[in-house]
Amino acid sequence: MAISDFSVFPPAAMSKPRIGGFFNPNRERIISLKPDLVITQGEHESLHAMERELGIQCLSVKIDTLSDLKQAIRTLGDRLEHQPKAHSLVSDLDSRLQRIREQVREFSRPRVFLSLGHTPGDLTGLMTAGSGTFLDELINIAGGVNIFGSMPSLYPQISKEALVVQQPDIILEICPEGISTGSRELLRQDWNRFASLHRQSPVSVHFVSNDYLLIPGLRLPLAARKFARIFHGDRFPEDP
Repeated sequence: MAISDFSVFPPAAMSKPRIGGFFNPNRERIISLKPDLVITQGEHESLHAMERELGIQCLSVKIDTLSDLKQAIRTLGDRLEHQPKAHSLVSDLDSRLQRIREQVREFSRPRVFLSLGHTPGDLTGLMTAGSGTFLDELINIAGGVNIFGSMPSLYPQISKEALVVQQPDIILEICPEGISTGSRELLRQDWNRFASLHRQSPVSVHFVSNDYLLIPGLRLPLAARKFARIFHGDRFPEDP
């Protein structure tokens, strides 16, 4: 068994050989490991062409939405002959997310902007999550309103002016783990400048860097709970 460079959970997986990422798969390493099956998130035609040439089986799974994730788990369960375990995992995922929905049902819903990146020191090239993404769904489950949730593209870039018009109550800046103190301070200064353009006051800015936030997997309830705690503060319980 081997994993991609972006696989960080469960801990036992960290000892497995790594074969690169979606954009830089290490073909020589894959061939040397002589796999029976290669699983990719989404289509990867050049990699699949190599696999077909070498007689390696391949399986692509789509994981844009929560529904996609659950179907991917079932598909993997079928392919790997672990159907009962796969269905148990999907059931547990559903129940954990449903519990969060119920816990926030009566709370007011803040308007949320999810920032997936921009150059520190400059509020340009802002990227966010739009319709058809698990991140948009998690914001909704956690009791918030994604201010760009109606945009048809999955991860659109938006302008500072568009953000001002939307008037978010909460800004979530997703930071990679290990971001330098200097870069974090530049990001904070960016949002302080934005707050001066904001017609409503205050706007609450939160920096989050947990590795599970951007990985569509079984830890998504942790991400939903993280969001709910930010959106609703002490009204939302810390214990899962």
